Amino acid sequence: MEQEARHYIGELIALLKATRDLIAERDLQAALLAVIDCATRLLAGQGGGIYFFDPEQQGLKLMAVKGHLDPDLDERLRRSDGMTRYLSQAHKQLIEDNHVSERRWPLLTDDARSTANLATPLFYDGKLLGIIVINRSDAMKPFDDADVDLLTLFGAQAVNVINNARLFEEMRRQRAVLEGVNKISTRRAEQLAVINAVGRVIAETLNLQRIYEQLAQAIHQLLPDISTVFISLYDATRQLITCTYAVHDDELLAPGEFPPIPLEAPGVGTQSQVVRTRLPIIANDLLAQLKQVQTKVEIGSSGPVVQSGMYVPMLAEGKVIGVMVVQSYTINRFSPADAELLGIAGNAAAVAIENTQLFEDLKRSNAELALAYDATIEGWSRALDLRDRETEGHTRRVTAMTVRLARVMGMSDEELVHIRRGALLHDIGKMGVPDTILLKAGPLTGDEWAIMQKHPEYAYEMLSPIAYLDLALSIPYCHHEKWDGTGYPRGLKEEQIPLAARIFAVADVWDALRSNRPYRKQLPREQVIEHIRQEAGTHFDPKVADAFLKMTMIS
Repeated sequence: MEQEARHYIGELIALLKATRDLIAERDLQAALLAVIDCATRLLAGQGGGIYFFDPEQQGLKLMAVKGHLDPDLDERLRRSDGMTRYLSQAHKQLIEDNHVSERRWPLLTDDARSTANLATPLFYDGKLLGIIVINRSDAMKPFDDADVDLLTLFGAQAVNVINNARLFEEMRRQRAVLEGVNKISTRRAEQLAVINAVGRVIAETLNLQRIYEQLAQAIHQLLPDISTVFISLYDATRQLITCTYAVHDDELLAPGEFPPIPLEAPGVGTQSQVVRTRLPIIANDLLAQLKQVQTKVEIGSSGPVVQSGMYVPMLAEGKVIGVMVVQSYTINRFSPADAELLGIAGNAAAVAIENTQLFEDLKRSNAELALAYDATIEGWSRALDLRDRETEGHTRRVTAMTVRLARVMGMSDEELVHIRRGALLHDIGKMGVPDTILLKAGPLTGDEWAIMQKHPEYAYEMLSPIAYLDLALSIPYCHHEKWDGTGYPRGLKEEQIPLAARIFAVADVWDALRSNRPYRKQLPREQVIEHIRQEAGTHFDPKVADAFLKMTMIS
């Protein structure tokens, strides 16, 4: 009796030690191997195995093994509904012993090296987790009730160890998944930040080349290992796809090297299909694809070969503006996620490109309209010169001199445009003066002179309704005003007079005095220079007169 008690206590001590050794193990596979190793040593077995119950297959799957087990045992256990049902429903241990019974359960090996097996179910939270199987050889004693009790106690402890390891592994797996998701999210955020940054830059420019450069830069940031970027625009009217930007291995290529592509029939041509479907195309085995088409673009005759290509539409309000093409030397390089990102960047660029095209169209229309307006203005000017042959050529000369002087005085190119128009139209108001007064050979009477002095007001009445000429009106309306306030039609003084009119006044007097008239010869250059110098501060703005005299001395 005392011997049995000592043996039992020894088994308990061994059980506690085995359990203690297992508690710290967190790796599932390592924990399973440790459990079966401890169980084998505890039960003085030859070997053993741990099987997990598969709810979907309703069978057992070998997870860890020690010693010799039948290599086909795993498959036989999956098919052994009877044993699985017995262990799970009866909640009892199973002893299979060749010494005393026939083999009814598929636990023993066919070569009978293992002649006795002890199996105990592992339950956690009322559900079958799996089984532990311990085997002994023919030379060993059969399993008895004490072995059953010991394995049952060990199994109860081992379940916690196994479950903790499973939970820890699941937590580790979930953490790895979360870390992966975080990495993806971080990368996605970085990519979207790139797109937002380039979108802001693109939106602030109306320069097509800068848009292309910023878009290409963004593409290289999003896909750093690509070799080639092509940007093509689609002309829906002519149904042409034309390359407008190309860079290969950081070398900028001339778009003219790539001829325009006519929009091909449905199902033909990669870029054509992108235009037609408005969907991206990923060709991760580009060489295989190019073998199927007759026309292809080749870059260089040596070096690495492009393996992958991606074709992405550039959309603005659902309309295809163009196509982006990126290529890589790596096969299977591109993914739908890459196409999505590239599409976001491309669509931002598409809006900017369309706005730029509209702006360029507007500029071109305005330029054409401006040319038409200026041609009309010059026609009016020539008509005025023809009406008053005494001053023929005066308008052309005084306009050129006024523009020259205005440039010397630092006026902008935009201001010079309006100054030129105003100078051409400076005498437009004389169209309201009767020929009897305008063409009179002798001196004008007081009443006639009063009518003549109304021509600036006539000019204002004629031109002010024309918004296009609003900024040019100051010369026709104010060129007879004087610095000292004695001019007409309003008696403006000093800087009340628009600068353009002050500039024109000097040029006008210069040309009038330096030109032959029916009633007098032109005055000598030095005499006219002296006249302007004397009139500075009375008739003329002193600063304008000084600038004119300096310009005249140089010329």
